[in-house]
Amino acid sequence: MSRTALPSDLEGAAERSAAPASVRAALAHLLERAPAAIDRVRDDVLLANRLVAVLAASRSLTRQIDADPLGHLDVLAALDQRPPVHDDTA
Repeated sequence: MSRTALPSDLEGAAERSAAPASVRAALAHLLERAPAAIDRVRDDVLLANRLVAVLAASRSLTRQIDADPLGHLDVLAALDQRPPVHDDTA
C-alpha cells in the first residue's frame, strides 16, 4: 500500500465528518508521521470512527494525538477504562 494516500475507508469517514478538510489533513499527517497508527485504525472501524470524531471536534485533542498517536489510540480504543493517573500529572 502506498503511504501517500489514505485508505478509502478512512477517506470516507473523513468526508462524512463534521470537519472533512481538517480530518483529512490530520489523518494525512498521521499517515506520514505514524503509519502504524493508520494501520491500526484501518483495521478497527469503531476506533476509526472515534478518532475521526475527535479530530473533527477539537484542534487541541488533534495536537495531543499527533504528539503520541499510539498512546492516544489506546485510550480511544478503551473508553470504558480510565487510564491511570500518575502523581506528576495530578
